[in-house]
Amino acid sequence: MLRGIRRVGSPVRRLRRLRVPAWLRPDAFGLLVVVLVLGGAATGGLAAAGAIDSKSAPNPGSHPTPPSDAAQLKPRLVAHRVERLRGLEFRRVPPVQVLGPTRFQMALRNIGRRQQKEGAQHRQSKHMRREGQAGQYMLKLAAVVPPDFEFGQADQELGLEVLGVYDPVRKRVLMPRQLVQRGADVAQGYLAHELTHALDDQHFSIERRNINPYADSTAAFKALEEGDASYVQSLYARRFGGSTLSARGQLRQQAAALSVPLTAPLTQEALFPYVNGANFVAALHQRGGWKTVDRAWGNRPPQTTQQILHPADYFARAMPVPVPVPPGNALGSDWRSVAAGSVTEEDTRVLLTVGLREAVSARIADGWHGARFEVWRRRNAPACIGACRQDTAGVLVWRWRSSKSAALFAGGLHDYALLGFLAKPGGPLTWKVDDGYMSALPLRHASAIAFAPDAAQARQLAKTAALRAE
Repeated sequence: MLRGIRRVGSPVRRLRRLRVPAWLRPDAFGLLVVVLVLGGAATGGLAAAGAIDSKSAPNPGSHPTPPSDAAQLKPRLVAHRVERLRGLEFRRVPPVQVLGPTRFQMALRNIGRRQQKEGAQHRQSKHMRREGQAGQYMLKLAAVVPPDFEFGQADQELGLEVLGVYDPVRKRVLMPRQLVQRGADVAQGYLAHELTHALDDQHFSIERRNINPYADSTAAFKALEEGDASYVQSLYARRFGGSTLSARGQLRQQAAALSVPLTAPLTQEALFPYVNGANFVAALHQRGGWKTVDRAWGNRPPQTTQQILHPADYFARAMPVPVPVPPGNALGSDWRSVAAGSVTEEDTRVLLTVGLREAVSARIADGWHGARFEVWRRRNAPACIGACRQDTAGVLVWRWRSSKSAALFAGGLHDYALLGFLAKPGGPLTWKVDDGYMSALPLRHASAIAFAPDAAQARQLAKTAALRAE
């Protein structure tokens, strides 16, 4: 869905501490698994020569030169351990380079530029551009990001720190010197994560997949990709780092240690591919060993974030139902539809976390059975930076697994509006939000939330959407 955050923003993918967002694509919403893709570096292609970045040998008779930062990491030893943990062998161990702050940031920018070029074919599509734009509007209407959030500068906006990256084009692993200076034991855990990406890439050709950046399947595959590396990283910490925690305990500890200036929804979105992805891979591994995980990379990839969050649904091949949205002319001739897109189960969790506790949002979202969003703009409306509530309307519409799930959603609407938007009552199931309105209509099996400049428009949009979905 709002694969649009999840794909909103800057292109560098992979932050490590559970890394935080990096593939914030500037044109996304598939809704969010792109604002963040918590991410870090790239992943793809076959890895190359197993050299490390090291200094030249000292001249005879000179004082011994201390080992380079990369040599202190013992990349070949870490690679050998990763092979044992993951059940796969490297064709070639990728080179590992430790870079100072300036060179590391330059390398990240170069990787980001390449990824932007690679993704240009998606943005060249008029439909893709419109869906990305619609996603940005919806994220602001729904208060997932601040009104002045700059999607094109998402990594700077979020204040993220990249702690390691696998470069899929040059087939190398890059590590920042400041991380290595914390100690080899700490840095080797992150190196194990990046080497797992390289190992998966060699066996499964990650970058060969030409996928829709806004599709639910894209977010699900990203969770498999990051989850595999995070799960191996947690196993590495338990086996070689002296941790007494289980793999899941390691993941919880890493998540708790994440400290970045993100709102609750963005923090949850940022952690999704790492924490929930790792839990998914752990479930597959425990059920059938690494062969089951390998099949997920091959002919049985996860198709939805629902399957990531509920591995039983992956094995049952559960899929969402189609959900209609209001017609493009629903608001009359003065308005034009920007675009419509999908809203995933993970997106639903993120959206509701704007006003509800994470545990409550997760319980409601568990009843997700499919969802969509649509955005309209007033014709000839001037350009604006914020939520643009006077000239923008949008609707989110869900289908639920059961009437109980729909009732849970309805029960959270009051707190969602008052706590998430500091909204004031504006009529039955309608609230005044800044200089616009929000209205909701929960039915027995479908629900809708609409945003519009006036209360009547918001109520009509919510009613139309909910009835069509019901």
